[in-house]
Amino acid sequence: MKKKLVAILIAVTMLFSIFAYTPLAFAQEKESDSYGEYAYSVLQYIDKNLNERRAGTDKEKEMADYLKAQLESFGYEVEVQPFTYTRKGETYNSQNIIVTKKGNSSKEVIVGAHYDSIGTHGVDDNGSGTVVNLETAKRFVNKETPYTVKFVFFGAEEVGLKGSKAYSDAMTDEEVDNTLYMLNMDSILAGTYRYIYSGNYNDETGKVENAWPVYQAMQLSNALGTGMRYNDTELNLDYPTPSTGNWSDHASFRNKLPYLYFEAVNWELPDDPDHPEEGSSGSYETEIGEVMHVPDRDNLDFIESTWGTRGKDTITAYCTLLDSVICQLSPDGLITPQKDDLKAAIEKAEKMDKDSFSAQAYKEFEEALKEAKEVENTEYVLLKDQNTIDKAAEKLNKAMQNVGYYEKIEGLSLKEKTATSLEISWDKVNNASGYKVYKYNTKTKKYALLATIHNNKKTTYKDDKLISATNYYYKVAAYKEVDGKDYVGPTTKSLKATTKPLQPVVKLSSTSKGKVKLTYTTKVSKKTDGYKIYMSTSKNGVYKLLKDTEKTTYNKTGLKSKKGYYFKVRAYRAVDGKNVYSSYSTAKYIKVK
Repeated sequence: MKKKLVAILIAVTMLFSIFAYTPLAFAQEKESDSYGEYAYSVLQYIDKNLNERRAGTDKEKEMADYLKAQLESFGYEVEVQPFTYTRKGETYNSQNIIVTKKGNSSKEVIVGAHYDSIGTHGVDDNGSGTVVNLETAKRFVNKETPYTVKFVFFGAEEVGLKGSKAYSDAMTDEEVDNTLYMLNMDSILAGTYRYIYSGNYNDETGKVENAWPVYQAMQLSNALGTGMRYNDTELNLDYPTPSTGNWSDHASFRNKLPYLYFEAVNWELPDDPDHPEEGSSGSYETEIGEVMHVPDRDNLDFIESTWGTRGKDTITAYCTLLDSVICQLSPDGLITPQKDDLKAAIEKAEKMDKDSFSAQAYKEFEEALKEAKEVENTEYVLLKDQNTIDKAAEKLNKAMQNVGYYEKIEGLSLKEKTATSLEISWDKVNNASGYKVYKYNTKTKKYALLATIHNNKKTTYKDDKLISATNYYYKVAAYKEVDGKDYVGPTTKSLKATTKPLQPVVKLSSTSKGKVKLTYTTKVSKKTDGYKIYMSTSKNGVYKLLKDTEKTTYNKTGLKSKKGYYFKVRAYRAVDGKNVYSSYSTAKYIKVK
């Protein structure tokens, strides 16, 4: 891949090994949805089963078939783009593997990595780029994207970028115009540091042009904590930052499209330690030298035993960044979270009359407003932060809605009940404009507004035209009117109240000696659970309970003939272990036979 020879590596390995080295800090990286787990598991499979994938060989074809099968298992329709190339007079066959993820726009981006290798296990060069591309294709099969994405796996890169050249050469002018940028990933496992490149240097202007993808990607990296770098070391003498050389597949597109290139190497080491003035070409990926193209090094055993989890962490970082890059990069600027609702809430909050706030309400409001302003002033560049912005707006809106609720309404209780009405009461809330009374609807199974009381001094409400012996449920909330709008605070807990049963109408008869029959069915509610029957020898005397019964008739025997008695009845309904009684019936007199 890179232009330096292995022979140079062997000559200077011992020198590199004594150089001072501070590894990239991974502590600030964010774990997110197991990024890199699938990619690394595929890399482990490749390391054991698909090594030495030389261009134009059966092993390279086996790797292509494996990628095709994986992509099809995700649900993609896979396109195989065959091509031939000639090397040293001999013709070889290879292929690019392509899938298309439709986006919200027909505009396209190309995300590519080559899958061939030389005589190594090829986990760094370039199993690493391949598996990051594969995991991302897997993640995005059902994910919304702003643009259509072409995930491309290039063949025959190691023999002169043949696969990417075949793909680029086949693009029509219309396809080029419709493509926003090309992203390439190559050798992103073993390197000491993580780099991103873009742009072409213009000799006339002395500037790197068309590098917008890398600047946007760096914003995303900083927000995600993925630790990406520019190659802006003083040792980089040949490739003005943030551009780079032509040693990988991005070179096939850089004269047609903006490109973004992921690579893990080490630009902090000079190519020749004896002559640091000659600078660095980034050829040596690590602090001990090259890994790519070195059979004893480009394998997981060596990389893991030498650097532990550094390679896996780097794969995770590039998987994490690529996810946001595909969702957010745009020539018009990063696609970022929306703050319109938050801005509107802040503007509304600042205009509110806060003079009538209680201390508690004002404290909650000020805290929510402060948080909202902090969120608004933060330069969010990650779409995942939309949730943070939305929550800040929601919290502020809720604080504004609670201006009429300062102390929680207390004392909600039943003041008076009849067979057809219920009157409830509650404690006064000083700064409220009034109160909202809610009643449970058994059909909709929700509380609905029953009445609005436009006076904070009136703390009772009478609900009439009700059904006797029936349960009803009420809640009350205070509200504050601000600029013609009612802001309602939290409701009280539910109050259960039951209307009285209807007053029984009693009829008496005495058809035999010493016996009285009582009948009390007329106009009695069907929801009555029972009746209590009372008797006295005088109208205003003491009435004695004779019977607690569910029946609507009762026979009293053993009475004295020719003597008069008074009877009355009251109905009841049992509610939560207590009886709700009707009024007593009119006392009735009868002289016993």
